[in-house]
Amino acid sequence: GGERRMKISILTVGKIKEKYLRDAIAEYSKRLGRYCKLEIIEVSDEKTPDNASETVEDAIRNKEGERLLKYIRDDAFVITLEIGGEQLTSENFARKINELGIRGTSHIQFVIGGSIGLGKEVLKRSDYALSFSKMTFPHQLMRVILLEQIGDADHQARPAPVLAHPPGMRRDRFPGVAAEGADAALAVHALVLLHVFQGGLLHRVV
Repeated sequence: GGERRMKISILTVGKIKEKYLRDAIAEYSKRLGRYCKLEIIEVSDEKTPDNASETVEDAIRNKEGERLLKYIRDDAFVITLEIGGEQLTSENFARKINELGIRGTSHIQFVIGGSIGLGKEVLKRSDYALSFSKMTFPHQLMRVILLEQIGDADHQARPAPVLAHPPGMRRDRFPGVAAEGADAALAVHALVLLHVFQGGLLHRVV
């Protein structure tokens, strides 16, 4: 109908080489594309030498940060993924996205840094710092986790007719999965890994 769809951008550093992760991202993107205007922007990463000094790492973060900032829009609500950010349950994440929509936000940009994190200028521009876990996960996998959570948020934000939720992303297919506090973060990681391995590695082995 005439429902206004929110635009969601995911800004990331570096290309994903692993086919099973690319397949998982493509699948989630296809499903989510029916519910929001989704774009994924990859900027090129810098090679980080082993045992790089803090100065070298800062320079790398800043260079990658400049590339990200070129795509960050003035009118967008920017959410950076940071290990020190606020941890939300899946329900509160859904509420956050929903509240932004109600307040008139039409464009949310999620920013995922490279392997050594985000530069200072990007952090300064952030409207909200979000963390999915105190554990460190590969930034490539964070894209899949984020897409899964956006899909879940979309499901929770709308009424529940039969096909409101993209098929295959329903959490209630996994009885006993806790959805509170730190357990929610672990549940998401477990589900994402399950999705990834079911959709990717098994096919590679066959």
